[in-house]
Amino acid sequence: MHPIPRTLRRGLFALSLISALAACGGGSSPVDGAKAFAARIAQQDMATQRKQALAVGDPVDAKALLDWVEFKFPTLFARGPASFSLDFAGATYTIRAYAHAGGTRFVGVTNGGEVYGLGDFTGEQLQRFGTLSDFAAQINADSCNVYPGSCPAAVAGLPADLVGRPAHPDCAALRSGPYRWLNPAEGDPAWNTFVGQFDAPTGRLTLPDASVVNATSTGNCTFSSEGGRTRMVVSPAGVIVITSFANQQVISLAFPEQQGAIADLAGLSNFLGYAVYDSSPTGKRWRTDFGTTEFDASGVQTALSDCAGRSACVADNGALGSLRANPAGGFDLVVPGRPKTMRVFAYKPASGDAVWFGIEPDQLIVSSRQKSLPLPAVGDPLPIWTIESNWTGTAAAGFTDTSGSVTAVDATARTYTRTLDSGRVDLWNLDVPRNGLRYRVGTANSSELLNMPLPGLGMSVYGAVVGNSALSGGFFGIGVNK
Repeated sequence: MHPIPRTLRRGLFALSLISALAACGGGSSPVDGAKAFAARIAQQDMATQRKQALAVGDPVDAKALLDWVEFKFPTLFARGPASFSLDFAGATYTIRAYAHAGGTRFVGVTNGGEVYGLGDFTGEQLQRFGTLSDFAAQINADSCNVYPGSCPAAVAGLPADLVGRPAHPDCAALRSGPYRWLNPAEGDPAWNTFVGQFDAPTGRLTLPDASVVNATSTGNCTFSSEGGRTRMVVSPAGVIVITSFANQQVISLAFPEQQGAIADLAGLSNFLGYAVYDSSPTGKRWRTDFGTTEFDASGVQTALSDCAGRSACVADNGALGSLRANPAGGFDLVVPGRPKTMRVFAYKPASGDAVWFGIEPDQLIVSSRQKSLPLPAVGDPLPIWTIESNWTGTAAAGFTDTSGSVTAVDATARTYTRTLDSGRVDLWNLDVPRNGLRYRVGTANSSELLNMPLPGLGMSVYGAVVGNSALSGGFFGIGVNK
């Protein structure tokens, strides 16, 4: 007998296990009941069983739950078995049976919407795991991944809770609700990060001081406001990139506010930082930094390294901190002896790939978990908007169309060539210098840079590869898929 896997206890049904059913109509103990249930299944002619109808009144049906279980836990419940129907002890079950080396695992749903399991993962006792309604939110959140191609491309990246919200008529990825704003060029902590309320159908944004900004669609999920002084692009996952003029043109970000868990940030991640490293009466100098960081599930930062360009990373263990929940949203990254506390916010799109953003006056950090990047295919289109901010902190007034396509691939070297519509040719190296990064070779027409895709968000961040001693020449950029 095998113990119940922790992942199953915590994630499969997201509920505490309820004690085994007594008797179950087939004996005087839970084990007897389970044996009777299994025996009844064995007597069924599965090939002739009818498919169970949907449970009336439930937000999801038996098929949706069983398909989701297979997607969520493929090593326990491999796809393939057909559903069949079983009448037992006064209830009708829709069941799938999963053969494995140690026997058979069963997952079933009654016509009343109750969910049961039987097999080594339950100690061979028939156990109840709640109802279909208990899992509706999880099933809906993963629906685009369970059924690839079922969601329109424009909204495939949106978290489940956004899909049901009102959308902008010209941009399905822009939904109504509270948006977290991050502006690294803002020195006032009250405006460095704040929450604004978007009314997507009208493009109306209400700020914390009750002032209103009206965004006018300019097509293809791009917007303009304040007489053209502010321009916005919305990614397929609902993240907004803004270039706006205050005292100077600056870049900021906004995304739907989420209540994430500290554990979402656990693991080894790459990060890209854009921060002021020198101030003088003539202005500020900004620098782009790359590195790696790692948190455990409780939010303790267990590793931190600085990685200059393609050079080897250098550990910075003296700056390790820990994450603590902030009542105003997100988390605080508290580092002993450091006077400033960084606010940290996670955003998890439909793919489940959590990206986190760190913000404080004069600094922005974007971090994404390390994992190997897929190689594109020749002919793949790459429709992208880009925006950059230079070493003085000054951004471009608008977005640049850097669309193109893949024109060559070397699977052995893990490189590909991208040819822009403008004719410029770029050579990209995947997972260089670390998993999850792309390195672009510098040419006479383009700078040497590192690019960090943000999985599931339909965007990436990048920066010039310049030495830490350089006083100018660096830049920070964001690319957004059209």
